[in-house]
Amino acid sequence: MADAGASCRTAFRRRVVLAVRSIAMLVVASPCTLADEPRRTVTIERASGGPVTGVLLRIDDASVQIEVDGRLDTLPLDTVRTVVFPDPAVGDTRDAAVAVTLLDGSRLTGDRFVWTGETAAITRGGEDAVLPAERLHMVAWPAPAAGTAAPWLALLPEPADSDVVVVGAGDTYDCVACALTGVTADAVTVVLDGETIPVRRDKVVGLRWLRDATPPRGIRVAVAGGTMQAATITWSPEGLVIDDSIRMPAAWLRGLDYASGRTVSLVGLEPERVDVEPFFGGLADVAGLASFFAPRVVPGDAAAGGLVVRPRTRAVWRVPEDARRFRATAVPAAPVSGDALRDVGVMTIALDGRAVLHEPVLVRTGRDAGAVPAGSIDIDVSTARRLEILVDFPDAGGMGGPVLLRSPAFEK
Repeated sequence: MADAGASCRTAFRRRVVLAVRSIAMLVVASPCTLADEPRRTVTIERASGGPVTGVLLRIDDASVQIEVDGRLDTLPLDTVRTVVFPDPAVGDTRDAAVAVTLLDGSRLTGDRFVWTGETAAITRGGEDAVLPAERLHMVAWPAPAAGTAAPWLALLPEPADSDVVVVGAGDTYDCVACALTGVTADAVTVVLDGETIPVRRDKVVGLRWLRDATPPRGIRVAVAGGTMQAATITWSPEGLVIDDSIRMPAAWLRGLDYASGRTVSLVGLEPERVDVEPFFGGLADVAGLASFFAPRVVPGDAAAGGLVVRPRTRAVWRVPEDARRFRATAVPAAPVSGDALRDVGVMTIALDGRAVLHEPVLVRTGRDAGAVPAGSIDIDVSTARRLEILVDFPDAGGMGGPVLLRSPAFEK
């Protein structure tokens, strides 16, 4: 009997060893191990100094770590403006089955959306992004094309006084006030007049929760199929985490814009002083014309909006606390007649009365009409109290023309 017991124990040990070896072989051969994850190259734009390119290793709440030519480089977050992945985002432009909008304007698209209790999930390519249900604002099936709105959006009751489920077929939509309680692959659960009702998911085209919008959180995060707003972000090959509550696969990260949360637009700041002297000085005293010559806000996004300034205008702004740099681009704001390379004005920028930039704003007319490309204005204002901008008449004489300060902003 003793020999039989020993034989059984020996056989058991052999089976255990074989099992362990099999598992080890599977782990080594598995294409999903972290060791086999592709190493992604990024280009990082810094607040000062040129860009740096390397393999992204980790992002935490204090720094970005990259590998440059086999060497570890740790960049403090306050020196990082943007993180860009130059490699193409495969599959990001495909049509999506669903779009989810959060209270801060973040938007994600994917193949499926489900919500149970305190957690919601968006599936894309077989992987999930998990987020708190309390941040949900709207859901649309199918996802509207980028830059467009769902066709039923204009039909939602305003002001809102309850959650809404939108049921539709073709061009006909019915917005039903209710309480939203859950979403599965097959049904949307609502409470209507005290009764819990499952509505077939394929009949539902939209949802909206009765919740107050929240302001953007500062950091713009480009991800697969969308854009997120974040107060904090961490990244490693194990995953992407936004605001310690939204979790996504690591491969979904497409880029980061830290500078977006650190800028104070000059457009929104009231100048301390504005002096305007038109070419014909008396025009400034004519009723209704003074405002024409004063600096004028041009609405638009970060690439197109700005401030139009006409010669001769001097404006002074107080530099915001903790501002480090002032950035903008100066281009002609209107076409100029003729056939030559001309300047429409001369721009001078001074800090605390000391000029740090003085150059003409040029435009090429005739066959090659258009603004002459100029380097972006990028000035260290960390020790300055006041920023002064003077747009003067051209050195060659004449009235000149309006100058557009595109995206003028202080960066903290």
